[in-house]
Amino acid sequence: MINGVFPVPDYKYADSTFVGLGNSGSWKGLKLKDKTLIHHSFFVSRCDVNKKFIPTKENEVFFTILSLTDSIDTKKFKHTNVDITSRNHPHYTGQGFIKTKENQIDFTAFLTADRNEYALVNMRLFDLRIGRIILVAPQKDGSFRSLQLESPILSSQEMDI
Repeated sequence: MINGVFPVPDYKYADSTFVGLGNSGSWKGLKLKDKTLIHHSFFVSRCDVNKKFIPTKENEVFFTILSLTDSIDTKKFKHTNVDITSRNHPHYTGQGFIKTKENQIDFTAFLTADRNEYALVNMRLFDLRIGRIILVAPQKDGSFRSLQLESPILSSQEMDI
């Protein structure tokens, strides 16, 4: 989805403790036996909006996706990309894609200030309050298999694989 050009909130009025968002993951892929996985996580730093949920953590990961892939572009890394924005602060949105030889996994995830959190993965809706980790396995017939995993709130440091 193309990012629109909208005014950015003046954080000093909305939340002077907000210090940013981030993403982590693996563009080069992780080897697991004979399989290759790409993964990405979106996180928001501790601020007034979320500090009661993560009092001892530097940040909270609100979405992680892991996908099997059979294709890695080791020169330009065009097989995957992510983008996260705070333009809706105190709500946060991230998006990205992971390509395989025959398929593409597109994803968008968001966390709202009132703790609603959802993700769309190739138009399948996930309620991230049930689990913030989504595993995707593209199939040879073009379909996808997915698994949603329940996990405690983790920081980006705890999510590093």
